[in-house]
Amino acid sequence: EVKRLLAGSDAFVLPCIVTDDGDRDGIPNVLVEAMAMMLPVITTGVSGIPELVSHNRTGLIVPERNPVALAGAIRNLIADTRLALDLARAGMEATGKHMPGLPAEAEGGNSGKLSSESPEGLETRQEDPRMPKIISITSAAGK
Repeated sequence: EVKRLLAGSDAFVLPCIVTDDGDRDGIPNVLVEAMAMMLPVITTGVSGIPELVSHNRTGLIVPERNPVALAGAIRNLIADTRLALDLARAGMEATGKHMPGLPAEAEGGNSGKLSSESPEGLETRQEDPRMPKIISITSAAGK
């Protein structure tokens, strides 16, 4: 199911947080999977995530609990398809460096679908076909 959703998406958003009791994600597997499928990622700098995602190189990192910054990063990916594709490619390469033997599944992921001429459809209730399809998962340390 996750692979199917990732394969039909243009980007992956995982705004991890540290909970009030200090619980947090390490390096979420789903983030590695999205990058391996050549999706540009947007996440927060919580816990071990910066070991995998390097801001403006292999993905975008926004401050934790900052919806304005998160929305701005999503807007940046939609507006700058070159950035999105560069992040997606570098992210896919980084997954092999951090998890040797992980098969890069670019053929199932973005593979250059992001296009300012014909974006795919944002995963919202309206299903607007003029917008890129972006998967966003809210994470509170796996809760």
